Amino acid sequence: MIVYKKEGGDGHSELTKKKISEKMKGRVLTEEWKQKISQSNRGVQAGKRHPLFGIKGSDNPNFGKKRTDETKRKIGEKLKGNKNGCKK
Repeated sequence: MIVYKKEGGDGHSELTKKKISEKMKGRVLTEEWKQKISQSNRGVQAGKRHPLFGIKGSDNPNFGKKRTDETKRKIGEKLKGNKNGCKK
């Protein structure tokens, strides 16, 4: 039996995802197309559109969590040389 929709009717079935994946393999995007994608994605996760916008204090999922020294080191390594990274 082939199921074309996930339970609940949202999203793509595994079969559909596989078909899309096969169709997209080897596809080369032009610079113009990349610019269009870039423009359409700008601001998507910013301001009021951000999923955590306005969530403060104990409502924030990271409230009260402490970062380990290892995690802090990893974040620091990732941000080295990043002009948009956190500044001390």
